[in-house]
Amino acid sequence: MRLPRHPQLEEEALCVVCMDERKQHAIVPCMHMCVCESCAQRLLEVQTPHCPVCRTPVESTTRVFI
Repeated sequence: MRLPRHPQLEEEALCVVCMDERKQHAIVPCMHMCVCESCAQRLLEVQTPHCPVCRTPVESTTRVFI
């Protein structure tokens, strides 16, 4: 049996940068799980990356499995 889809929950699962892919990566050290894999990679290419949620300087990103 499939549960009905909930649009708000689906939107909350999307990357806060591109809003196209599911969130999969957390920002280190703040641990906001807020970006997809491609946005995490692009974030690390920026000279001084900051978390898109809280603006904490980014040290790295990590894949989160739920």
